[in-house]
Amino acid sequence: MLAKRLEEVPPSSDFLQYLMDLGEAFWQFAQDYTSYYKLMFGGLLPSSSRMQKVCRER
Repeated sequence: MLAKRLEEVPPSSDFLQYLMDLGEAFWQFAQDYTSYYKLMFGGLLPSSSRMQKVCRER
């Protein structure tokens, strides 16, 4: 399921933008399938305020 979500991200000539888009797809997967995320990575999701801060810093 995660692989499918990541494969749906369109390629970009801007590598940084592509990486950010992959990160967004991963984050959205984690939000949509919290139990799978916890099972795969054994932890809690980072706070959305932390993710917003990271995105603003780019």
